[in-house]
Amino acid sequence: MAAQQATPVLVLGIDFGTTYSGIAWCRAGKNNEIKFTTNWKKRSFAQGDKQKVPSAIFYHHLNDEDPEWGATTPQDDTVLRWFKLLLVDEKDLPDHIRHSVQLKTARALMLKG
Repeated sequence: MAAQQATPVLVLGIDFGTTYSGIAWCRAGKNNEIKFTTNWKKRSFAQGDKQKVPSAIFYHHLNDEDPEWGATTPQDDTVLRWFKLLLVDEKDLPDHIRHSVQLKTARALMLKG
């Protein structure tokens, strides 16, 4: 009887951070070399190829365009940032985070949408 071939296993690591996020992956058993996604879509060449991109989303409220995310978002106050902290029960956040401008802005943008 021929030996069964092992099913390939792809291992993904997702770092969903408050300010930056990234993805790494490897094929289990195949030298376990970890590779990082670095070819993110970006707004300008100056942003370069980085392992992480901003944890940011921009919704085009005035038209039907797809939302922009990561390094493609504009650098202004209409970009949703720090939204990860909206997943946490507010009472579990330290006061300086709960009352921060960034979190208040994220909350307001979520309610606006």
